[in-house]
Amino acid sequence: MAFKFDQKIGKYTYTYNIESYWDKDKKQPRQRRIFLGRKDALTGEIVDTKNTEKSMPVQSYDFGSTYFCKNIISKLGLDTILKKCISEKKDTITTLVEYLVSDGGAYYLAEQWAEGNFVEIKPKNVSSQRISELLEELGQETEIRINFFKEWIKNQEEIEAVYFDITSLSTYSKLIDIAEWGYNRDKEKLKQINIGLVYGNSTEFPLFYNIYQGSIPDVTTFENIKKYCYEFGIKKIIYVVDRGFYSKDNIKSLTDEKIVIPLSFSTNRSIELLTKAESDLQNKENLFMYKNSIYSYFSEKYTEYEKTFTAHIFRNKEMYDEGVTSFYKQLITIEKKCNDKNHLTREELEKDCSENFSDYIKFYEIENKSNKYFLKRNQKKIDAQIQRFGTYILITNEENLSKVKILDLYKRKENVEKVFDTMKNDMDRDRLHVQSAERAEGSIFIIFISLIITSHIEKTLRASKQLKDYTKNKIFYELKKLKVTRFANGLNIVNELSKKVKNIFKVFGIDINKIDA
Repeated sequence: MAFKFDQKIGKYTYTYNIESYWDKDKKQPRQRRIFLGRKDALTGEIVDTKNTEKSMPVQSYDFGSTYFCKNIISKLGLDTILKKCISEKKDTITTLVEYLVSDGGAYYLAEQWAEGNFVEIKPKNVSSQRISELLEELGQETEIRINFFKEWIKNQEEIEAVYFDITSLSTYSKLIDIAEWGYNRDKEKLKQINIGLVYGNSTEFPLFYNIYQGSIPDVTTFENIKKYCYEFGIKKIIYVVDRGFYSKDNIKSLTDEKIVIPLSFSTNRSIELLTKAESDLQNKENLFMYKNSIYSYFSEKYTEYEKTFTAHIFRNKEMYDEGVTSFYKQLITIEKKCNDKNHLTREELEKDCSENFSDYIKFYEIENKSNKYFLKRNQKKIDAQIQRFGTYILITNEENLSKVKILDLYKRKENVEKVFDTMKNDMDRDRLHVQSAERAEGSIFIIFISLIITSHIEKTLRASKQLKDYTKNKIFYELKKLKVTRFANGLNIVNELSKKVKNIFKVFGIDINKIDA
């Protein structure tokens, strides 16, 4: 009978084949050990290190970034979910995700990146052609994406609230049939598709997304999102949405759903509420502390479209004071520049202001003194503008929200905007460079998984004191310094870990025992 036995000696693990035999002389069972080789800590393979003819180093790879990403993917359970939903493509998808998160380049550069990084697939598996085939397959299989969302959401802790926001991705392609002309958030004269992203407040992760034709406005998508949330098991939650979802149809469509909506200052409702709130917002007795910032507060119930809402109005005192000071400095500077010129006609003064201070003309009136024209402040309009500095109006139909809780829900919405910013800037995905609707669907699915990893990185950095000065890009700058050497006999040896790399792995809960050899 024979079996394999691993023995750890110092930092290394060696594997032996143990054979049992009968010793005729001693008349008892004995064992003999046959050395098989050293176990590779990274691959688990047994390498014959005694073969000296093959011990010359043949290749050095970037190791830190892929090892870091692989461990986070495993920690979040994404590898298990991918294996369950699309097992045969798991390794390729994982490699693409590692590429997008750590490098953020275009898909056509993925093969070149894989050739220089320690990955589990052959670099040719992420060639441009293979990626196109993968994206096409993912885009055609709606069931794969839906099952992934369900499994991912099932893995999350209890979700108290969700954030829903929409962004646009522009494209030059004429072959993506869902790309249409519409309101382009990036001010580009291109067709676009819209992506609606749902993000969990307690998990601080993207939960799922939906794709809409580029011409569909924001306000028409909310009803659909509610149905998807219910289908995915997200129930009894508070929806925190963008100010663009404030509409008669959306308000009237609410039944049992609880919602938080920031009000735009351009609405009649916000103007009415700010007028009522101003004296309370200026009252020092209404000041309170939220995360080292001082706020003043006012609330009022009202009815709209037969629905009862509470308006919560907050003013950040520091932002308000800075805004007022900066605003008046600008006004006074404009007045001096214009009034020192002694304009002789109204038309001359209006032209001067239009060419140089067009955004501020509305805050002035023009008066005539001794046949010369001067700017005079319109205090009513100035006061209306000042009211808005550092001020938020949040309306909700949920009665059991404290002022701190609703402010916290609103502030966390910034994380969704950061996710969109990451997608468009860090991952070079402000444009869709694919040539079919199916590939667009597949590409966005890969990007979504990458955003989950990025969200985890950002969340960890926000909570870390040790890495308080780090950004995601700085993390990967340090990790790329960690290399692995692969010898001709197949043995992989990781270079010495720097103090900074060890600290990064420690903060993210990544075990270095396997590689710190």
